Amino acid sequence: MVMDLALGALLPAMERAAFTADVDASSGRLSIRACNLAFAALVGRTIQTIAGTVFPPSNVGTEHLSPLLASIRAELGGTFAMPLDGQAMRVTLVPLGQDCWLGTLVPAEPMVVDAQARLVDAVASFADGFALFDAEDRQVLVNPRLKELFGANDRLARPGITYTEIVRAIAAGGKYAGSPEEIEAYIEERLRRHRNPPNAFEIRLKDGHELRVSETRTADGGTAMVFSDITEQKTIERMLRKAAEEAEAASQAKSEFLANMSHEFRTPLNAIIGFSEIIAGDLLPPESKARYRDYARDIHSSGRHLLEVINQVLDMAKIEAGRFEPRDEPLDMVDLAESALRTMEPAARESGVTVTSRLQQSLPRLSADRRALRQVLLNLLSNAIKFTPKDGKVELAISVDDGGEMTIAVSDTGIGMSADEIPIALAPFGQVDSAMTREKTGTGLGLPIVKSTAEAHGGTIAIESTPGKGTTVRVTMPKSRVHGLWAASQSA
Repeated sequence: MVMDLALGALLPAMERAAFTADVDASSGRLSIRACNLAFAALVGRTIQTIAGTVFPPSNVGTEHLSPLLASIRAELGGTFAMPLDGQAMRVTLVPLGQDCWLGTLVPAEPMVVDAQARLVDAVASFADGFALFDAEDRQVLVNPRLKELFGANDRLARPGITYTEIVRAIAAGGKYAGSPEEIEAYIEERLRRHRNPPNAFEIRLKDGHELRVSETRTADGGTAMVFSDITEQKTIERMLRKAAEEAEAASQAKSEFLANMSHEFRTPLNAIIGFSEIIAGDLLPPESKARYRDYARDIHSSGRHLLEVINQVLDMAKIEAGRFEPRDEPLDMVDLAESALRTMEPAARESGVTVTSRLQQSLPRLSADRRALRQVLLNLLSNAIKFTPKDGKVELAISVDDGGEMTIAVSDTGIGMSADEIPIALAPFGQVDSAMTREKTGTGLGLPIVKSTAEAHGGTIAIESTPGKGTTVRVTMPKSRVHGLWAASQSA
């Protein structure tokens, strides 16, 4: 009562346009109690019609309204620039206690209004998302970029909504990735960080966007937040990291290859040089001359092994350089398969491995490079025999499915591989490390050559393997290479 009397005496005496008001609970604005003649004249109305109206009026834009409403909620007061009825005004609000406010209006200097408008425009044009919260953690301002990043609707972008309400609403909308428990844990951690802003941190949204979030306390206790989209940067970082890992793996493979090649070249060369020196020097006594024939066979075997190693390296080099072009001709696959089986028969016999074939009756011819496809068969059979223990079994099967594609499959009951080891076996010079593989010689190029040759013909390779049980390698050639002509040979 005393305050009302004091204000009633104060308002008429003020030269500036002035008014007193209460807080309107429904809108957060002020409900005008009384005003002086200067205020009535400024807004172009009578004192009687002004009482009970809401200030600021509803036609004031959000960018001007938000800071003022935030100040009212915080009961801090302040001076704000805003347009009223087309005229730039500077509004000063002072809290008097008991939800009562004193407000004054003076025409604003154009520079003040322009500066605020420029600031609002600048925030709206940010490439990063931006949000401003007051000391009570209620949203004051949010720019269009942040709404775009989070898919926020007008309800989430409105002034006055709390940060907690925004985070939970975004989570409920399925924007965050993870299980319900993980999302709830993230929300709690996010709110904790928001209360005590740390250094910048990163978040990943369900749609794949990755954001760097920076939070800064303002002088009045509010929070300014910047959300930078770092999706492209993170993608580039992952690509560079992958490239570095691949380069390191290639360097490691090269080192292993050189060490392996040293063994592959030295062993047969030492045999060739050693046995040839014995023969050339006629070092054996007359009664041992028959052993020269054995030495000659050993020299021949070592030479063929050395030639095979060199051919594999040259084949792989040609394929990797993109210089391999299949010289297509219609191949009788039964004849080609039986030729490869005959070639591998001594190796199978020496290893104690049984090799069988299952060739579909009347196989059509396959348009492919004869030498390359024969090498595919030899590599598959050689690998299967090499890594199958004594008394094991290897089978070569060739068939054409209903779709017209031809599949060459070699199965064994050997040592097998794990799922993680299959990519190693398919990589150039890659060798799976096990007790049995360490006992065997080889370049590690057999399966990579098979894979590259199949792909050069438009085909594919697939491997199924179980450690301790065996492996099946399937090479499938496309229908376009399978001829309608039928091979004269038939499987036995």
